[in-house]
Amino acid sequence: IAREAERIRRRLEKLEAARRVPGPMEIAGRISSALRDRGGDCLESLGYIWGQTETSVHIFVPARGLRLNKSSQVEVDFRPRSLRLAMPTSDEGSGSFELTGRLHKLIRADDSSWQLEDGGLVLHVELAKRIGLLDDDQAGVHDES
Repeated sequence: IAREAERIRRRLEKLEAARRVPGPMEIAGRISSALRDRGGDCLESLGYIWGQTETSVHIFVPARGLRLNKSSQVEVDFRPRSLRLAMPTSDEGSGSFELTGRLHKLIRADDSSWQLEDGGLVLHVELAKRIGLLDDDQAGVHDES
């Protein structure tokens, strides 16, 4: 009986460890350094980490006490000059994290995307950069927010 009880205890510990949601700093440590290249760590001040390549900007938003199991839990709105994203948290008070703002440069909203990664611990947003005058001319409207 003692061996069976120990086996059950170990199994329960493994299940609890799998359900645990690490803190944002721990989650951020798992993000590939190649995707964070040429970016910045705004985790403590603004709640995200970002990086960029020649063609894309990557924004990583770690979960906050709540694993994101469904894409319907996340709202992302791409505009050529702005971005809005919202996701639930376990924080007291607001219960959600929202990031809204004007972008430094124009993006191709239709070519931008997002996905949940690391078992629902990271929201990864990929913004497609507009490169050159051709992209700006194809946009049609330069002041769209």
